[in-house]
Amino acid sequence: MDDYPFTLDRPIISTCPLAGLSNSETRRALRQRRKIDRKLCMVYGLIGADGAVRYIGQTRQSLAKRLGYHFREAKSGNGRLQKWIRQTPGVNIICIDSNATWDVSEILWIDRYRREGHDLLNVVRGGADTVKSISREGKLT
Repeated sequence: MDDYPFTLDRPIISTCPLAGLSNSETRRALRQRRKIDRKLCMVYGLIGADGAVRYIGQTRQSLAKRLGYHFREAKSGNGRLQKWIRQTPGVNIICIDSNATWDVSEILWIDRYRREGHDLLNVVRGGADTVKSISREGKLT
């Protein structure tokens, strides 16, 4: 991760069964699981140094690789998430659900965290943007 303008001052935090595996071991485990269910994925959260979850996403890759993609996107991106990553020291990734269903689980976890009062940076409800988002005025877009 030397080419990133950000540094991880602590290891990736996770309670997920795949945590602690190398990238190749994680890829191998996920490939084996996907043979059974093509919609299998992990739902993850991005957290700041305060430990608060600010973004929820889904991936079929290792958490370290996904975090690296977020860092690369933050170099030039102008979205709320990219700005937050650039401005927040100690951004890290956690596994929320290691046995998730693609799109469905992400939507459910985003909804749950929002209902619990978390200030998420997610723009839409989740999934592959298949669900119409609600504008600030409360209208479907």
